[in-house]
Amino acid sequence: MLTIVFVTLMYGAAMPILIVYGFGGIFCLYIVERHMLYYGYQTPPMYDEKLNNLALDIIQKAPLLCLPFSFWFFGNL
Repeated sequence: MLTIVFVTLMYGAAMPILIVYGFGGIFCLYIVERHMLYYGYQTPPMYDEKLNNLALDIIQKAPLLCLPFSFWFFGNL
């Protein structure tokens, strides 16, 4: 999911359709993960607070990578 968010934010200014594809990818991941949680896994995965905090720390860096790529793209128009 982090990869989808990073790629969508980095190249979304150049290819706006990528935002729709990114939403579709995250939605599919949500549906598959929900299905696997109910029907696929024998025991639920052990997610803890440390994993959540790590993902939040990583996702906060995504807009910082979006800015240079957007500036570069809009500067070359």
